[in-house]
Amino acid sequence: SGVVDTIATHAIEKSWSTEWGAYYYFRFTSDGTVSDEDGLIDTDGAVIIDSITIMYDGNLLDYEDFETFTPGTAPEGRWNTRPGQDYGTYSGLANNLVDLDPCNNNFATQIVFFIGSSYPAPDYQESYLYTTPFCYGSGGLNDPCQDEMVVSPVIDLRWYSSNCDENQDAAIPPGERDDLGGYMLSYTVYLDNPVENLVFHTWKVRNIVDGCPGLWLSDPLVRYYGDDRRYYRLEHDISGMVESDFIQVAVGVVDMCSVWYGIYGDCAEHTPAPWFDSVKVTRYATVGPQWAYQGADLFQDNFPSTDDIESYVRADMAADVSPPSYPGIVPGDSVVVTCWAPNAGGLDTLGTGEARIYLHCNVFFLGSDGKPDLFGQQLEGTHGTYLSDDGDWTILLCEPARTSTGAIAPDRYCVDLNDSLFTRGYFIEYYFKAYDLDGVSTTLPVDAETYPPDPCLSGRYRFEFTCLPTLRVVPGVLYVDDFDGRGTPGGITQLYLEQTFRDVVPTGEPLPDRYDVNQPSSMAGNSLGSRIRMPHLLTGYTMIIWDSGDLKDGTIISGEHASDKSDDIGLLTEWLDLTEYWRSGIMVFGDNAASDVSQYGDGLHLLNDLCGTELVNASYLEMTGGYEGGGVVSPLVSGLPSGLFDGIEFYIYSGCPALADLDVLGATGIGIHALSYPEFDGNPYYACIISQRDNAQGADIRTEWFGFSFMRIRDTGLGVMVRNEFLVRAWRSWLMGPAPDVDITGDEIPAVTALAGIYPNPFNPVTRVAFSLKEKGYVSMRVYDVSGRLVRVLIDEVREAGSYEVVWDGANERGRATASGIYFCRMEAGDYERTLKMVQLR
Repeated sequence: SGVVDTIATHAIEKSWSTEWGAYYYFRFTSDGTVSDEDGLIDTDGAVIIDSITIMYDGNLLDYEDFETFTPGTAPEGRWNTRPGQDYGTYSGLANNLVDLDPCNNNFATQIVFFIGSSYPAPDYQESYLYTTPFCYGSGGLNDPCQDEMVVSPVIDLRWYSSNCDENQDAAIPPGERDDLGGYMLSYTVYLDNPVENLVFHTWKVRNIVDGCPGLWLSDPLVRYYGDDRRYYRLEHDISGMVESDFIQVAVGVVDMCSVWYGIYGDCAEHTPAPWFDSVKVTRYATVGPQWAYQGADLFQDNFPSTDDIESYVRADMAADVSPPSYPGIVPGDSVVVTCWAPNAGGLDTLGTGEARIYLHCNVFFLGSDGKPDLFGQQLEGTHGTYLSDDGDWTILLCEPARTSTGAIAPDRYCVDLNDSLFTRGYFIEYYFKAYDLDGVSTTLPVDAETYPPDPCLSGRYRFEFTCLPTLRVVPGVLYVDDFDGRGTPGGITQLYLEQTFRDVVPTGEPLPDRYDVNQPSSMAGNSLGSRIRMPHLLTGYTMIIWDSGDLKDGTIISGEHASDKSDDIGLLTEWLDLTEYWRSGIMVFGDNAASDVSQYGDGLHLLNDLCGTELVNASYLEMTGGYEGGGVVSPLVSGLPSGLFDGIEFYIYSGCPALADLDVLGATGIGIHALSYPEFDGNPYYACIISQRDNAQGADIRTEWFGFSFMRIRDTGLGVMVRNEFLVRAWRSWLMGPAPDVDITGDEIPAVTALAGIYPNPFNPVTRVAFSLKEKGYVSMRVYDVSGRLVRVLIDEVREAGSYEVVWDGANERGRATASGIYFCRMEAGDYERTLKMVQLR
């Protein structure tokens, strides 16, 4: 104790590494030698070394200041610290901070990481506030960067705080401790950290056994950021990391400029954030096995793996597992979850030693062309083993997941499904189930076995993915949920949009196909452009509805994006040029979609040239004075007179707990103003631009671009369900609309033979049936009633290749009017057969 000089020099080997750096573990003994054991730098609990500096390739990797006290007996923060200080080089406590969160003020003491920095923070209007310091030097790959954290005192998990403060003053009765197998780390954090600045906040946990602190544990794949300039309350389940009665937790900041400079950002600007407050560890009762997962590790909605629309649809993980330098996208083949059993001494195992963790899956067909439901051993994929089925639900045994080096990943389990089985139209719902040594079972999601199977609700109570396109209607509508899982299990945009779909879609007509982007904020390489092929889009869809909620980055992604190689912009641009359906188009929602897309050259082409839209400003609130100047938070949006939305008014709710930046749009070229925000200082501002043009194929292309997400729409209080009327105008009237009054024939040959749609539906008494033939041949089209009796022959002849429509006036073969009710229109042409439901209302 008290030794300050160097007592040993030893060549140590790298123990393991990640993409963020290398870690070395070694032990000094009391005689100054180095043992072979990984672990701690002490003997019998006495610290014998004052500080250790670890260099790697000439750069500082870690500097630990151990002082002369046993862990936990004094304030700690020894991560890149200076000798004699309780906190790190730039970390410490500060209060009365002036933040930029208009919904919350926090003048209490917070943990900060800018103390001693020489860089001012002009946006914060206080001279004593500085930014987190930059990497030493001008920025780039070789500069050492800031990596600090503030560490808690040792937390005795056998005690709790009766006042919910820092004092553990009451013992947990031993009988109750047996059920307390869950642990949660929570904190409030103020974030003003744009991802391009490469400053992130982190958290860590370590166990202390016999007074010896172990390795710091965290999720190595996650870096936390956000630039909304507001406070968040975040929670992290650390149950799988706690292995003793004594732990320490830490919150910190890490500057990744030395690793990701020029890849994900340029490190050009820093802010004072992050600030931490109210750090808390909660211990909670658990029953049975516990679970953790990331949406990017689950199955992703997918499309056929070749241009052939009937080729196999792979059951793949959402996340792209290829390195950033690889030009393509390689989804993970299996899905992965984390499972452990803290109270029963572990997970139950089979006689062969495998943990009893199962995937339960139910596969059925959503289309109308009679593919069989799938079950049994044929579902077994590369990872996991078939156990049993009941004709509906198939059970597969999961297997231990492995790291990239082949080592078993503790508590991680994977399973796959057959990649040469599913084709378009199949819907797969699934959940996980595990047993502990007490025989207690739990499921993930928790309510998976509580609610009845319902394809409309299964995304809320079970996991699911769809093999697209379903071709329930050709051409159909594709809804891209680019806000999946945020706010609710299915996501807030899905909650609002799908209910409105149900309200406005006629009875008997299917809802749009939905493509969920799992964990969209992670930009995991699973946006629409990562999975779909152009032939699928040209064949299956005439309309795309896209909503990215309040995402600021990674909305409609460009192939130029540093962290996600999906090329949504290129996909939409090419499709709008190539589609041959008589009317096609896109409807784009998102608080920041225009501001995000406009940062890319190809994005500007899509936005300006093809959609007639330009970004005027990325924040209507800022344009009207900002929150400090009384800016408009939740504007009343109105339809322009004599336009598409004439007479419609609704509020865009964008207030607390987090103010939204609504895009302000302008019309350019073919664009037409359709919705307006309130004027400010006599200047008009617009919330929606629509456009119409013919593409090179002669198709009528129509677009709508909104400066807000659909989830923001609120009624004015006049008793009108404004979302329904809005969607009828925006989608049914403008984007779909009535079919042309004359046959569409000409030199262009359609890409597919298809029964394209029935307009209007329901009808009274006349409707039109649109269809196309890719080659000359016999075509039959007949109308049947619900009993299967023939009502009317509409077509029974040979026709040339082309696009057509036929009118049914609601009469039978004798020319007499038919009654109100449900009828079926069936088309046969060569090998093609298709039946659509239609409703007559007299």
